[in-house]
Amino acid sequence: MKKTIEIVKDTNLEAKKEQNSNENAKADPTIIKKKVADLTKSYPTIPKKTMDTIVASAFKIAEAFGTNVDDNHVLLGGSIDLYNISAWTEDEKTAISFLKKHTGTFPILEEVYYKTATKSKNLRNDIIKYLSNSQYKELANYYKSKGYNWL
Repeated sequence: MKKTIEIVKDTNLEAKKEQNSNENAKADPTIIKKKVADLTKSYPTIPKKTMDTIVASAFKIAEAFGTNVDDNHVLLGGSIDLYNISAWTEDEKTAISFLKKHTGTFPILEEVYYKTATKSKNLRNDIIKYLSNSQYKELANYYKSKGYNWL
């Protein structure tokens, strides 16, 4: 019985992830605006200006990593990735500079990145994937120096 419940949970999570990816793949400003508004409601104690900065940073990080929706398209129902030339290289320095701005709000940045800026990409995985070991260690040490262990 427990295994059946886990299978149903996994199926539901996978369906939500696919729905999120499909919505984000359209890069529809109306959908993105609604998602941002919903996320803002989830964090009522975060000032609007701070939330706007987090949202802007999530999109800048996605662009720097080449994972933003505008630079990534798929063919044949998602079986073939088609990238714009600008997505072929990463701009790690830009990504790191934006990541350093959000030591205390990293979980929110991570959620915004996943739900709005990319097609359901995990920010932590992308940090590991696109930063060199030395860049990752530098960023992790920076977070630790500020009292956070997100990475």
